[in-house]
Amino acid sequence: MQNDAIARGGEQPHVPLRQAATILLALGLVLLACAAVWAWMTFSSTRGMIGTQGTVVRFLNDSGDPRLLRPVFSFLTQGGERVVVAGHTASTPPAYELGEKVTLYYRADRPSQDYVIDNFSERWFPISVLAVLGFAFAGAGAIARAFTKENSGNYASALKTRGSVTQKRRALHRRNLTICAAPIAMGAVMLAIAGGLFMHERHITRTFVHTTGQVVDMAEPERRVRGADLHSAVVQFKTAGGQVVTFVQGSSSTGNTLAFSDTAGVLYDPANPQRAVVDTFGDRWGAVAILCAIGLPMIAVGVYFLLGLLAPARPRKR
Repeated sequence: MQNDAIARGGEQPHVPLRQAATILLALGLVLLACAAVWAWMTFSSTRGMIGTQGTVVRFLNDSGDPRLLRPVFSFLTQGGERVVVAGHTASTPPAYELGEKVTLYYRADRPSQDYVIDNFSERWFPISVLAVLGFAFAGAGAIARAFTKENSGNYASALKTRGSVTQKRRALHRRNLTICAAPIAMGAVMLAIAGGLFMHERHITRTFVHTTGQVVDMAEPERRVRGADLHSAVVQFKTAGGQVVTFVQGSSSTGNTLAFSDTAGVLYDPANPQRAVVDTFGDRWGAVAILCAIGLPMIAVGVYFLLGLLAPARPRKR
């Protein structure tokens, strides 16, 4: 295609790629600007507020999904009033321990309506996600623009020399290197996430207590996926101290291996038994296995072709 364009003396190639790169760069900059404004608003939102210590007293399930729990905090105002407020982030298992101390900020005139929980997941996690997306889009757009700019220079030079074979080979080699680096980078990100999840599960194995529970019910999320019959097991177990705890399985699937009245291994936090997980491979290691199954082949394919590009040229037989 490039030879045809050179022969015709027509428009430079990579114009659609340059336009797409400009859109990606602009989108990334917009996301970064939104993240910066959001961060400034979050940082300045505590001005004029009163800081205090809150305590996690219980967990709330009001999202329609029986697996997700929000923490409920209790704190004392300067006037001695006891106020109970709910967190904004739901997770499974709960991100806090029962009785955990958390810093809060509140308005003196309306402490139960205007409050800020000074925690990374509550305040800065959404901003971090937006900033990461902005950097990703802006970086991809900038790299693509640099690539098209370089190849446009090579193209202009090729027009003057009516197509230099060496320049075209170099441009093609750089493009192939970029193509090979993309799956390696994406696979590395997936493996990094899998490593974080693996370390989290190892921490649960070391600190949680193992026991046996029984499936007492099957729960379905309120927001169902069309055409899929998702359900999670409701498991009940007894702690070492004799406390009976009921929780909902963290994962939903159409082919759940647990059924009513089945027994299942359970791992729970001795300080907060509500933080419990079903001890099955799918619930604990399924996400790690999926990320590794995607990330490792992507890295292998990228490295294979990269080595093929970097290997010295060998004489080929006809």
